[in-house]
Amino acid sequence: MLTSNGYILAYYKNLNQIVIRLPQTEKTLTNTLDSVVDRRIDVEDEELAILLTTTQAIFLNGERREDE
Repeated sequence: MLTSNGYILAYYKNLNQIVIRLPQTEKTLTNTLDSVVDRRIDVEDEELAILLTTTQAIFLNGERREDE
């Protein structure tokens, strides 16, 4: 699991999943322990496509070779 400024990325290899958790905002409060941040809530399809394309580039290129 990776964390950075309230963002969390977890890779569940056995489940074939990557889960990205975003920091909460005033509109997305889920608990009283984590701090509230001022971030965008709405994301365009084109921006989500960037995440998808990046993920494909990471996983579709086969095994990483030691000499790379």
